[in-house]
This record gives sequence, structure tokens and C-alpha cells, in this order.
Amino acid sequence: MSQDRHTQEPAAGVFLDTLTLLAELRPFRSVKPTAHTTHGASLQPSRRSWQERGKRDGGEALSPALRHSLFERNLSLGAKIYIPGSDQEKGGVMKRSRIWSAKHLALGLLLVGSLVSAAEAKSRKFYRTKESFDGSQALTACARGYHMTSLWEIHEPSTLIYDIKLGEVRDDSGSGPPEGFLGWIRTGNTSISNSGIPGIANCSAWTTNAGGINGTMVQLGTDWNDSSTAISPWQALLFSCDTFTGVWCVSNK
Repeated sequence: MSQDRHTQEPAAGVFLDTLTLLAELRPFRSVKPTAHTTHGASLQPSRRSWQERGKRDGGEALSPALRHSLFERNLSLGAKIYIPGSDQEKGGVMKRSRIWSAKHLALGLLLVGSLVSAAEAKSRKFYRTKESFDGSQALTACARGYHMTSLWEIHEPSTLIYDIKLGEVRDDSGSGPPEGFLGWIRTGNTSISNSGIPGIANCSAWTTNAGGINGTMVQLGTDWNDSSTAISPWQALLFSCDTFTGVWCVSNK
């Protein structure tokens, strides 16, 4: 990878460099000590050998800064670890055949952290508006970057992030969504002008605020002892489209 690529996309560069390094990691092997290896000194590969190996195994793909750090700190894939004062210092061989250094652990944690950060970045957000709207206003109620959500987009709240800055909260909400706040929600159904069934009624696909037409609202249940339903943990209720209430919104991506 060129230096320009790392300058423009530092986060992606570090992530790919980490993957490259982890692909190179191999377990240490037990090596019988000799007079020259009592302290593991002769087991350290030279900087030149690292450079040659890097070119042979595609090491040119590493960024210059990371490659320099790798060489200067002499990360050894075959190094033995001797503990001063132990039998190993006197020429003993380590009992375990696989020993991982702190550097391997650090690289592993870096990779895990990158994956977690990427997963969090991709998690969609949702919220229930603080303002109230009638059925004909529901489609335009959400903030920029959000849209009126279908129940099936937010059916599993634990996989989403609740936007506590935009949405309603309660004293004990923490960082999660509040219970007991009803809000208009899309049903995934066809446009229905008159229905008495929650999950079907939708204010003619949210185009009317007529009092004789119904729409569907949902809330997170407040009674944890209630029996489950097809949409648990949500509860659905029916209201006329001239009712003013909040709207459930979800981020576009």
C-alpha cells in the first residue's frame, strides 16, 4: 500500500495492516537451549532477515511507518521467552510448545477493537419523537437522516442504538428506549382506508388525518409479566388518524 493511501484513509490502513500482521503470526516452537541460546539471544532474527522475509512474503504491503516500528522493536515470531531466576535461565526448555508474546496480544486486541468499532458504526439508530403529529404528518415527522420506521425495522431494539438526544426518555431509560410511549408506526401493509385491526390500519398509508379512519401505534410494554405476542416486546394499539402523538423513527443507514 502506498503512503498516500494511508494518509487519506488512516483508519482503513491500520485495520488492513493489522490483518496482514495477524496473518503472519505463528506459534512459537520449543527450541532446545544451547550455550548460545540460554537467554534467547541467538533466536532473535536480524533486522535484515525481517526485511528479506517481508519482501518475500508480501511485506511491502505494510505501511512504511508500521514496517519501521516492526523492525525497530524486533518483533520475533520465533523468540523464546526466558524468565530470570527460573530453571529456564539455567538451560531448561519451556514446557509449553506455544507461547504468545504481549505484542501478539496487543495486535489481537487492536483487531477486536476495530471490529467492534466497525460494528457499532454500522448499528442503526432509532427514536420516538418528542413532538406530536397526526396521521397525515407522520411521514415527515422524523429528523434529517431518519425516516418513519416500519415495526419490522425496529422489532429487535437490542440490535439498535436508541438516540437519546432526539427521542423521548424516561427517568430510568438509561441509554435505551423508554417504555410506554405510543407512536405512529408503519405496518408493512397496503394502504388501508378503514380497518379496526392494529397492524393493518395505517391512515391510508399515512395520507389522511380523518377522524373516521384508523392508524396503528406501538409502544414498548410496561408490564413485564404480560404474555408474549407476535410482536413482543412491542404492543400495538388502534387510534383515529386525527390523534396527535409521537412517531417512531429509524436512521436511513
